[in-house]
Amino acid sequence: MKLKQLVVAVSLSLGLAACGGGGGSSSSSSSPSYDFKVTAVDGYLKNAVVTATCDGKTFVGTTNENGVAELNTNSTNCSVVITAKADGSTIDMDTGETYAAGSLYLVSPAGQNKTSLIASPFTTMVALLMESSGGSVDLDAAIAQIADGFGIDASLVTGDFIAAGDDEVALKASALLSSAVLPKTAEEFNAQVANESTTQAVITKLLKINTAVEAQIEELKNNGEDLSTVIITVTVAADGSVTTEVEDKPLATGATDSAVGGGTGN
Repeated sequence: MKLKQLVVAVSLSLGLAACGGGGGSSSSSSSPSYDFKVTAVDGYLKNAVVTATCDGKTFVGTTNENGVAELNTNSTNCSVVITAKADGSTIDMDTGETYAAGSLYLVSPAGQNKTSLIASPFTTMVALLMESSGGSVDLDAAIAQIADGFGIDASLVTGDFIAAGDDEVALKASALLSSAVLPKTAEEFNAQVANESTTQAVITKLLKINTAVEAQIEELKNNGEDLSTVIITVTVAADGSVTTEVEDKPLATGATDSAVGGGTGN
């Protein structure tokens, strides 16, 4: 009798274990499977609108607090555009800056791994070069051109520089995005890729901003400043000269601090 009771007890124990443990709730349900993932990066952009074009089909989603949107596309090749919500609820989780419709336009071109796409100011410039060339500049060539011109590792041109902890690249991205040079709408993007000379003029302006930001970064480093605690904003005058200003980084709640310095680029 005792042996029979033991066998029954062991059987019941094994049955409970297979269901996730005795007395507990079952954990057999799994998360949905996605075949497309994009991260919107300046800081991570929350509540941004994701429009993915995959093999001629369009899919729409919204980014979470990590700047991530995941979609089921059942497609093989995707490009993506990031825009802001009309109600102004799109927010940079690093600085607290908010965006409304018509104030944000990031592009990540097709030809990349659609399960780990990044959309940033750098990928937008890659898209500008590719689109304006009429096919003569491919993805790798465009990445190499941006990496060389803006002094960043090629892996970060289409990579997550926030996750990589590269504060210098993050400061460059933020300054470029805050400028009035990168496109803010689809109409502006299309105008900038109308021909190669127009795109090159845009890239030249952005390179000048980048040079001024690099000089400001060197000054901050020489002064022992923690680059992760500041942002650099730029102003481009009518004559093309670039002025930089350094401010304490606002909190993601939108709180702001006073300016801590600045400089003037060429």
